Amino acid sequence: MRAFTLFLCAALPVSAQAQQSGDPSDAPADDDNTIVVTGERLRGQVLSEQPPVAVFDEADIAGFGAGSITELLDAIGSETGSARGRGGGGRPVILVNGRRISSFRELRSYPPEAVRRVEVLPEEVAVQYGFAPNRRVVNFILRDNFTSREIELEYGQPFDGGFRETEVEVTYLKIDELDRLNANLEYNDTTPLTEGTRGLFLTDRGLPGDPDPAFSRTLIDDSASFEASLNWSRGLGEQGAGGAVGLTAGYERSNARSLDGLETVLLSDTLGTSAFRVLPGLPLAQDTRVDLYEVGASLDTQVGTWRMDATLNGSVTDTRVDTARGGDVGALQTAALAGTLAIDAPLQPLTDRTARIADTTLYDFAGKATASGRLIDLPAGPVRATFDAGYDWRRIDSQDTESVLGATQLTRGIVSAGGNLTVPIAARDEGLLGTLGDMSLNLGSGVQHLSDFGTLHDAIVGLNWGVTRKLDLQFSYIVQEEAPSLSQLGNPLVTRTNVPYFDFATGETRLVDLTTGGNPDLLAERQTDFKAAVNWETPVIDNSRLNLEYIRNRSSDVTSSFPLVTPAIEQAFPGRITRDAAGDLVAIDARPVTFDETRSDLLRTSLSVSGPVGAAPERGQRGEGAGGERRRDPSAMLRGGGRGRWRVSVDHTYTIADEVRIAAGGPFLDQLAGEAVSGNGAPRHRLDIDGFLFHKGKGFVANFGYVGPSRVNGSGLPGSSDLRFGSLATLDLRTFLNLEELIPDRPYLKGVRVSFEIDNVFDQRRTVTDETGAIPLRFDPLLLDPRGRFIGAEIRKIF
Repeated sequence: MRAFTLFLCAALPVSAQAQQSGDPSDAPADDDNTIVVTGERLRGQVLSEQPPVAVFDEADIAGFGAGSITELLDAIGSETGSARGRGGGGRPVILVNGRRISSFRELRSYPPEAVRRVEVLPEEVAVQYGFAPNRRVVNFILRDNFTSREIELEYGQPFDGGFRETEVEVTYLKIDELDRLNANLEYNDTTPLTEGTRGLFLTDRGLPGDPDPAFSRTLIDDSASFEASLNWSRGLGEQGAGGAVGLTAGYERSNARSLDGLETVLLSDTLGTSAFRVLPGLPLAQDTRVDLYEVGASLDTQVGTWRMDATLNGSVTDTRVDTARGGDVGALQTAALAGTLAIDAPLQPLTDRTARIADTTLYDFAGKATASGRLIDLPAGPVRATFDAGYDWRRIDSQDTESVLGATQLTRGIVSAGGNLTVPIAARDEGLLGTLGDMSLNLGSGVQHLSDFGTLHDAIVGLNWGVTRKLDLQFSYIVQEEAPSLSQLGNPLVTRTNVPYFDFATGETRLVDLTTGGNPDLLAERQTDFKAAVNWETPVIDNSRLNLEYIRNRSSDVTSSFPLVTPAIEQAFPGRITRDAAGDLVAIDARPVTFDETRSDLLRTSLSVSGPVGAAPERGQRGEGAGGERRRDPSAMLRGGGRGRWRVSVDHTYTIADEVRIAAGGPFLDQLAGEAVSGNGAPRHRLDIDGFLFHKGKGFVANFGYVGPSRVNGSGLPGSSDLRFGSLATLDLRTFLNLEELIPDRPYLKGVRVSFEIDNVFDQRRTVTDETGAIPLRFDPLLLDPRGRFIGAEIRKIF
């Protein structure tokens, strides 16, 4: 099948439309000695020399029991994450039927029943669609005809109680070939969880009669969000022969309120006796409101044998942060020293409190056009090319009420252009080099001119070698320059009080003032990566696939969030750390910083195995006739095509090396050996095991996650302490029941599914200890993970 696919790639244009219709002129002459074999690729598949690293058919999709494309992506997250370790902005590159879309918002609320197949492709394929090669590509192949209305209700809470999460979602979707219409409304609410509810006390409670500050400090914020989106797409020409056009619009409002405790004061009387007091009144709180407005448009069409894609996106994000500032306690302290106020007397709330207000507005309007098709023909096949060009305009307006610099406005215009060539070197059983198998060279280059940062470049050289029909080797070398974001450069300063922080110098947990915001002095980062990968459909076990990846990352002038305050960091950034006369930590300026260089080497191993459960359905039961896929009842798709399925995937990442150099000329810090700059150290091992079993309306899903131990070294001076982070293994279980199959005689249960889940079944939390074996207060397990064992239920009806 692999050889046949590559033959089609060589014989047909890149155009997805050309794949569907074919070109009679390309057919061989009909004579008595000619055997003509015709075949059809599944419409919407990605034409690429790099084979998928994972493929999910409709039985697999049904087996996950997901309620939306978003949930489905989360379920396969271990296989869609990039091994390059660059992040890439979050989710993988998303395609629909092998084509770009304006944004993930266009697709995220679709029910999984609308999807026929999911392909996960390596990072190098992203270049063919005008994206940087730092994210994997996920292609969703939709059904030709599908209509559904869906309502979903969710409720969850920790096993120990304390707070709850609720969600209500309503979705409409209609697919008619290339015509699609989708509308979605979603509301989420999370109630707060305080330290007092979990029995945590980070500060002195004061004297008897004082209010307890632990019940005015949140571990989980009080939050709520509302989202609305409308997405429309229409085919152009007869049966979409002219391409398609799409429009999308969305709005999101989110509110969150975090509590940072109550005001405190140390009172001393005329005899020198002191008392720590907690003042009554409203908590010190931070209220955050975010409004997001987003619109998008997309167009794909055919110009000869070339496919042309264009996308436009615009978004405006308004963020307002109100941070309560404490009042002046000086009058109370003066009165206590003068003897006019007893240090144990009842206290009144302060009336001179103020609020620090920070407003940020982010504007982002971007357009990109790509053209892909056949360039020239070589003996081993056609040279396929992708060219892209775009413009991105961004602006950040920020101000806060206490800034001495006033309002900040940064604007960035980005003009970009790039190209990618896939050059066939050998085709199996053809020409002089046919005995080598299928081999192609991938060449790409791009340039960006940033109005505020100058010109940046990127380039990629890759080799794909299909050694056999089921064994592929891939090699790639990538050089890329990346500028810090406008948010990292120009976010307003926001200071939170009473933030718990572990002080390596003293081995104690302190409540500090933590300042965040932008840093205008950040530099452009240069990234150099090498990857070697093996993709093997193993003959040992049916339906099994093994992926091995070695990744070597090197970066200079690296933008990083402010690291853990270790002795090395405090020495490198002395102006960011404030201590009092006694040497205790008081405040931290945690704005982003630039590291001189980072180096890492990773080995990632992924194995997936799947198979059917039960007998195959009789011919015709799936509801697809010879004339193509006909419209089906969406509730019937919950059954996964009438046959059960099981699947297990294992993903292990072994970190060979992880080093960082803070400043030029300084030593490299070995994070694996404890010279870490991250909050949890650098573990060497990470493991994810996911699996499901689905049959006759009943599904069972399990997810196991493991993070190995790590450590962060102290200074070795008196009072300092190393920290040891223990390993963490968690198990999540979920079961779902399709009531229509289990109770077929109840029409009102048609399309109804109920689900029950338990996250962190064994209530495991990471244990962090110092050199004496004690757990520092900042790393109390309940503070690190206040959720613990979490139970939830969901009811979903699709009709």
